[in-house]
Amino acid sequence: MQANNIGVVQLNHNRSWVILCQGQSENKESKVICQELGHGDGLVLPVGYYGEVSGDYFNGYIKCDQGEDINNCSLIEIDSCKGGYLAVSCYDSVVNGTILSLNNSLSYGQLNWFEDKYQATGQICASSWDKEEAEVACHQLGYRGGLSTIYPKSNELPFLVNSINCTGQEQNLEDCIRTEDLCESGYSAGVICFNMSGFNVNISDGGVDFGRVNIEVDGKIGTICNKEWSTRDAEVICRYIGFVAGRKWSGPVPPGNGTVYMSDLQCTGKETLITDCPSSGWRNVVDEDCLDHSHDAGVLCYFIFSTTMAAVLEGSNV
Repeated sequence: MQANNIGVVQLNHNRSWVILCQGQSENKESKVICQELGHGDGLVLPVGYYGEVSGDYFNGYIKCDQGEDINNCSLIEIDSCKGGYLAVSCYDSVVNGTILSLNNSLSYGQLNWFEDKYQATGQICASSWDKEEAEVACHQLGYRGGLSTIYPKSNELPFLVNSINCTGQEQNLEDCIRTEDLCESGYSAGVICFNMSGFNVNISDGGVDFGRVNIEVDGKIGTICNKEWSTRDAEVICRYIGFVAGRKWSGPVPPGNGTVYMSDLQCTGKETLITDCPSSGWRNVVDEDCLDHSHDAGVLCYFIFSTTMAAVLEGSNV
């Protein structure tokens, strides 16, 4: 199993670990499995809970019709594992309600969603994640406001919520509309929550239309690392601060102060906020070159959008 209480069920069959099919296994089988692992009870998780799972499969499933002793269970062989693998969530005491928490800190990070239906914690797929959903999440966590951001999906937790849509007026994410749409994103939903001055972007140590990119959250100023920095990333920054377009600044950029908030951005150029762009994650900078301000990112912004500029932005990632 992926963790000590939740995961895909594997069986030691002929001295090899193989993945069990879900077949006709139900909650009574998950209870037996979980008790064998030292837990009190368990639930079968939805088919495809972990997406595609590679490995050797046993074309069969477990059935326990003779009580709660795993030695009395049977392995029922089938032609193929078309119904998917068996995944279970084990628990010792029942927790009621949905619990929202942050993976990284008190005010920012990946969102973890505990759902009592499965007694399990998972992540929210970022495919439909936007500012309205982030506002609701931050209010639910006790903050005045917040912004959406995304993180590379953690392999430790599955997606419990594939798609969620809020108006921004809901009291909590449970009140928003959920669908079972297939998650088509490799990123999980995150938030940047704040209480005071909120979120601001500006450029400095250059001119009116060029310089180092500064990001401020609740009065705390930081920068962006220029690793993988591109014209598409710069375009998002320039539009946000009131320009028509822009490109990355190729000249030297004076080092900034504070936290290096982001790196490895992969914007399409169409995002409204830089925090919505795929990256290593908000305040999740791991590249050694980005741990200080020697590689701060800069931009050159434009008030007028020309045909030549359009060609540059369309055909360049540099």
